[in-house]
Amino acid sequence: MKRRLLDLLRCPRCHGAFHLEAFAEVPLRDAPADPAYASEIEEGALACAGCGARFPIIAGVPRLIGPALLARIARRYPDFFARHPELAPPAAPADDPLADTLESFTRQRLDLRPPGPEFARQWRAHLRRNLGGALTVEALSRKLVLDVGCGFGRHLYVANEAGAETVGVDLSGGVDVARANNRAHPRCHLVQANVLERPFRAESFDVVWSFGVLHHMPDPRTGFRAIVPLARPDGGLVVVWVYGYRGMAFTYRLSHMRPLHRALHSVSGPTRVRASKTVAAMLSGLYWARVCRNTLFITAALGVGCLLFGPFGIRVLYGPRFAGAIRPMLLMLPGIVMMSLYMILTRNFTSRNRQGVNIVAAGVALSVNVGLNCVLIPRWGISGAAISTAVSYSLAALMLLVVFVRESGHSVAETVLVGREEIGGYVRHARGLVPGAAAE
Repeated sequence: MKRRLLDLLRCPRCHGAFHLEAFAEVPLRDAPADPAYASEIEEGALACAGCGARFPIIAGVPRLIGPALLARIARRYPDFFARHPELAPPAAPADDPLADTLESFTRQRLDLRPPGPEFARQWRAHLRRNLGGALTVEALSRKLVLDVGCGFGRHLYVANEAGAETVGVDLSGGVDVARANNRAHPRCHLVQANVLERPFRAESFDVVWSFGVLHHMPDPRTGFRAIVPLARPDGGLVVVWVYGYRGMAFTYRLSHMRPLHRALHSVSGPTRVRASKTVAAMLSGLYWARVCRNTLFITAALGVGCLLFGPFGIRVLYGPRFAGAIRPMLLMLPGIVMMSLYMILTRNFTSRNRQGVNIVAAGVALSVNVGLNCVLIPRWGISGAAISTAVSYSLAALMLLVVFVRESGHSVAETVLVGREEIGGYVRHARGLVPGAAAE
């Protein structure tokens, strides 16, 4: 926590100002000259000047939550509470209706390893889409932004890169991931709090946004009414986006079925995490298998087109002098088709932090390519090079396919062969492109 944040926070119980008690404070390198941003309070407490309530600062984040919610996250910070037992929640605090929500999203953010800044390009596109016509990402420069329900901090990251000062608030322990993702931004602040308790000074922010959050609240209308007063009255902007059932993918609809939530409610936390990972792996396998077989089908269809019309096209476009390129092109076609499968599968392994599989496949393919080139080029020239390329591309794709099939549980046929229904879809799309055909 930077000292600058103290000016924006208010006690969630009485809305009074806070007094800072810093237990551990470290200077920041390359921080702005303003002393409000020059150091990070890693451990401390915020004491309300009005009601006397005290809230801990743990791992650089103020935890402005009540005893029942604090008890749910205390086990993750045993060292802090061993050093500062006076800030520990009571052994048996009263229950809180938001306790399950906090624990569920904390597990999701901390135990399921959400993505980091390596996905900044996608994060930027996502924020741009959510802002719609209300504001451009570039216009965030020099703005003070509040992200309500910041999750793992992807929108904070983009806003900070654009030159904004940001405050992210989330009920869950995901603020720890958000802080890690934004450590390079000295003007980014994180708070763990329930925004319904209005833990911020009113009329302070240039932009207040909340994406995919309000519908998770017990009363979304109350949530909306809580965040609007936080924007400046003279030109402040509030942007809200919530899930819509229309256009929602089928698998995502399943995840929002209330009967499914009730069925899993009695299951222990670790079991839910394991179940979530298993279901995610199954859905991921279904998605990637579908992408693989359809990409391979389309590429193979284009390859057949090149096989039938490529020689004619080369002669027409480039003349008889380039007729010698026809054979190498035809010899390379199988490798080009297999390369499409290779490119899809490399993205699958990268998304699962299995880059080692890609490296091994690429290394073997490179060795085979170089070896075959040394043998075949002296004999057959450019045609030998084309054969070497086709063989090495195909080998790399087959290696990844074997690993994918073994890990996903899908058969080779499910991964590379389209079904009748998918072929029917292509036929319908093709008919739609022909005037009058769709009406038949």
